[in-house]
Amino acid sequence: MLQSKVILVKELSKLLLVFPDLVRKLEQKDPMFLTDLFRWMDHAEQVLKQHRITGVSELAGLRSRIVSPVFDNDTREPLRKRQIKVAAEQMYALQACISDCLEPVQQRMDSSRELVRQLLAMLSDSRAVQFEQGTAVDDFIRRIWWMLSQHEQLRAHAVQLKSHLSEPDIHLLITEEIDIEHFSETPKRLRQG
Repeated sequence: MLQSKVILVKELSKLLLVFPDLVRKLEQKDPMFLTDLFRWMDHAEQVLKQHRITGVSELAGLRSRIVSPVFDNDTREPLRKRQIKVAAEQMYALQACISDCLEPVQQRMDSSRELVRQLLAMLSDSRAVQFEQGTAVDDFIRRIWWMLSQHEQLRAHAVQLKSHLSEPDIHLLITEEIDIEHFSETPKRLRQG
């Protein structure tokens, strides 16, 4: 089964948005820094593994560097201090690993999102599909996708979307991008004019 690219982008973006807090904790010598960093890395590894992204091995390698002071016999410096030192050296590589995993998926998602916007605008202008009061939004989204995938002129674009995303992801994008007002029988822009 295909994993959701929409969810992957949201999860990886969320990890990157939390990263400055980890850097701040390092900077302020917060005693919870290592614990929070390991928790962040565990979550990142779970997300990458769940979506079968091989960058998980690079992340695990970076984690192993932070853990490695546990196995050296240098007793001049406390273990925790040595681990924090190694962690500080690996911070940029950690965020770069997640950024590198996110970038290609984000680019495909952005181009798919733009294509969905264009298709919705064309479909709205054509007035081929109307939203009727009492219709469930999910049903309406499915109807729009059916129309896009069956319409002679729009079908090629629908195939292009299908090559990048799973059908549930396409439904999610349509849901995020649609303005129901543009598909109602008396759109707001006509009522005001």
